[in-house]
Amino acid sequence: MRYICKRSEYLSFQKSDMIIRSNYFLVLCLHDTEPFFSVGITISKRVGNAVVRNKIKRRIKACLREKNTEKVSGWKINLIAKPTIAMIDWLTLKSSLEDVIQKLEKQEN
Repeated sequence: MRYICKRSEYLSFQKSDMIIRSNYFLVLCLHDTEPFFSVGITISKRVGNAVVRNKIKRRIKACLREKNTEKVSGWKINLIAKPTIAMIDWLTLKSSLEDVIQKLEKQEN
């Protein structure tokens, strides 16, 4: 798994292959030629101040490290956080991300 950092990679999501909607995320998905799973995290200022946004990013990264993402290799996703994400706990965040990964796995099959 790798994290998307460059602006040009984020701009490639304008023509996404699939969109997954959940209570806490809007997920833009692209098929990728690279053999690994790529993740970008977008959290706007509407979610909260810098402390809250960084806390959410750390939690998302920790959840993704725990989850086995080998089954979804070849996908590039951008997780766009909705403002409601600031009020959820760790288990809810973890289950929401697992649902997103499961939807990607189903799409792969």
